[in-house]
Amino acid sequence: MGHQITAVDNHKPFLETLTAQAKQEGILDRIHVQLGDMFSLEKILPTNTFDVIWSEGSIYIIGFKRGLTEWKHFLKSSYLVCSEVSWLSSSPPSEAQEFWSRNYPGMLSREANIDLIKQCGYELVNSFVVPESAWEEYHRPMEKKIEELRGKYEGFFSDL
Repeated sequence: MGHQITAVDNHKPFLETLTAQAKQEGILDRIHVQLGDMFSLEKILPTNTFDVIWSEGSIYIIGFKRGLTEWKHFLKSSYLVCSEVSWLSSSPPSEAQEFWSRNYPGMLSREANIDLIKQCGYELVNSFVVPESAWEEYHRPMEKKIEELRGKYEGFFSDL
């Protein structure tokens, strides 16, 4: 009890939703929302402040190595929990290679990411690959929704 959470996002409506939910749950006094940009966190967050940084699906925005390096300055200790997109095969399908070369050209293999974690001064406590079941629970419904939106907004999102 008594833990504080700082939530950072550059999209104000997400922070407003979080604030409303925290108020509804009676924990608003423990959550601090901060409108900000991952490319300039040093302007909005003090160094050596956090016990843990938890980042699911967002470190890629600034790049895995940059995130590991820069975020370390905000930690009192070295507890960083994050997810990173990684190559799981040395010969992925060409469609996947083309997509990721456009959208995240710095993507590394899982093994290279584990090495990078250690090079950046972290001790890897645990690592896992998202299970195949995630496709059924999360990704398949998302694929359906994307197809729905493609039809609704035909020609608007040419790269989806």
